Amino acid sequence: MSKIFRKSAYLALTLIFIFTLAGQSFASALKPAPLNPKFVEWYGGQATSGKTRSSGAGKLNYGYAPSPVNWSHLGGLVYNIGSSSSSRRADTLPASYDLRSKMTAVKDQNPFGNCWAHSAMAATESFLIGRGLVSSTDIDLSEWYLTYFAYNPSNSVGAFTNNSEKPYYDYGADDWTAVALLSRGTGSVLESQAPVPASSKDVYAPLRTNRTYKLTNAWYLGNLGVKEVHLNDQRRDMIKRAIKEYGAVSVGIHFNEKDYYNEVTYGYMTNGSPSYTNHAVTIVGWDDSYSKDNFKESCKPNDNGAWIVRNSWGDWWGEGGYFYVSYEEPTLCDGVVYVTEQAPQNERIYEYDPLGLVQFIGYSKYGVESGSGSGETAPVWYANLFTAKGNDTLTSVAFYTSAPEQECEIKVYTGCDGSPISGKLVLTQKTTVAAPGYNTVVLDSHVKLTRHEKFSVVICTSSDKTGFVVPCEYAQDNYSENAVSHEGESWLSYDGVKFEDIADATLDSLPNANVCIKAFATLPGTSISLIPQSLEIDAGSKMTILALVTPQGTVVTWESSDTSVCTVDANGIVTALKAGNAVVTASTADNFAQCFVTVTGSPTPPTPAPTGGSSSGCSAGFAALALLALVPIILKKRS
Repeated sequence: MSKIFRKSAYLALTLIFIFTLAGQSFASALKPAPLNPKFVEWYGGQATSGKTRSSGAGKLNYGYAPSPVNWSHLGGLVYNIGSSSSSRRADTLPASYDLRSKMTAVKDQNPFGNCWAHSAMAATESFLIGRGLVSSTDIDLSEWYLTYFAYNPSNSVGAFTNNSEKPYYDYGADDWTAVALLSRGTGSVLESQAPVPASSKDVYAPLRTNRTYKLTNAWYLGNLGVKEVHLNDQRRDMIKRAIKEYGAVSVGIHFNEKDYYNEVTYGYMTNGSPSYTNHAVTIVGWDDSYSKDNFKESCKPNDNGAWIVRNSWGDWWGEGGYFYVSYEEPTLCDGVVYVTEQAPQNERIYEYDPLGLVQFIGYSKYGVESGSGSGETAPVWYANLFTAKGNDTLTSVAFYTSAPEQECEIKVYTGCDGSPISGKLVLTQKTTVAAPGYNTVVLDSHVKLTRHEKFSVVICTSSDKTGFVVPCEYAQDNYSENAVSHEGESWLSYDGVKFEDIADATLDSLPNANVCIKAFATLPGTSISLIPQSLEIDAGSKMTILALVTPQGTVVTWESSDTSVCTVDANGIVTALKAGNAVVTASTADNFAQCFVTVTGSPTPPTPAPTGGSSSGCSAGFAALALLALVPIILKKRS
């Protein structure tokens, strides 16, 4: 469709809406897409936890629970997400591709039902390794950090809903829960900062800490419940290109080891009878020549070829923790890549959607109810109005898109008073988002913000694949019941001129709704870093944390998150009291940095000081050299 024709269509449809919606609430004419049918089925009869992989009574589940997000409008669409030209040429795909040698060690989720966190972290680690940001031997991300904070509120941040009798670590989730957590800054953190408990008796609340890595994009490759066997070779190649350029892909599958797994060849394929997903795993490669004879006789595919898949049951299971899933496996679904970077040193997140995308909303008329392929729909505007917490610099925004090649126009206004376009327009930027999912857009020019001043991020978008294009968080039963919204936060418009507060609209089907737009800004003022970033100290001992601040002379205050574990005085001297973990925070007026402290052992009586000056001097000199040898910490600014 030409740009001229598209603009004409937009104008005509917009005029239709202006006359049709006159005298009624525009927001009330927006409806959510139908709920994910897998989500409806799941909460109609939840599967039984199968965290220990025993067959037991009821349906097995290893920690997968579907979200309400409905992607069925994507059908069997083929689209490219690769940034390089080589990723778009089919002739560049090898017959086999294997990332196993570049992956971290396979972990064992037992005894917990949190496969979703394992698959998300494996995909994240794979991306970081593939980009050369880390190696497979020096990266180990914490699955427990996601598992705990998914269903436990912290620091006024709401948690996802668990209305069952299952403990939070067995309740389950999927990629969109992981994306919501990571995009709000809850992870990724290192395993050393939130180690997995040894058993269900040892579960604990990890300390909230600054993320080490930041999720920037989470692109969706699947199309929900449409059986993989029905998809054409071009879409299979699309997933292969994604693996080659972005690393391992987190997917869902129905797994039944007893009935469908060949323990000799490590091949897996169901016979098509299972109708639900119960496990999250990670595709790390493929082998076009993997023999169809390697699968059980009762469920043998028609042709050779299999995905190489990483499980989360330890390296003792399968082929070093991996197995092979036929290209024709009918239960494979979802598919998300996790594009990640080193977390910025001084970033603040503005958001109203800590629980992330719950559903896309769109017009209740003009074709959106018919699903995909309904033709070009009229554009819709949605916006968030934020209050600047400091003299920050706005650098990027993030939002969800529902279709490939979705055109979006981003506008930023400052000095707003009332509606999101009541201020000064300071930036207009157009972009085409290649793939559906969570997307971060770096702004062409930075925007200076003034403390306490209101600013807005306004997005105009449409799609010829679906009319459900506005990403929304709201209080959905059995999922996001803890969603919160207030007047003056999120806005909607049919013409980009008249905006309606979503909180004022009568949206019975969207209680406590906000649109999903995040704004990322760098903080001003002082810089501060600590040496060391992490510290292990024996109970009864003392050690000094050095604060490096700019400008010199800036006042620094110190605080320990748990004074029963350790205290810290005004000079940064840490006194270890008992075994445990704590976070020591050094703060300036507008910035802060943290040191993760681990106290080991029990206090011991003091020993007499040695006599003789040479021994004392040597000890002091070694301590100073050890301090100088420590590498500088990444700056941790207030967010």
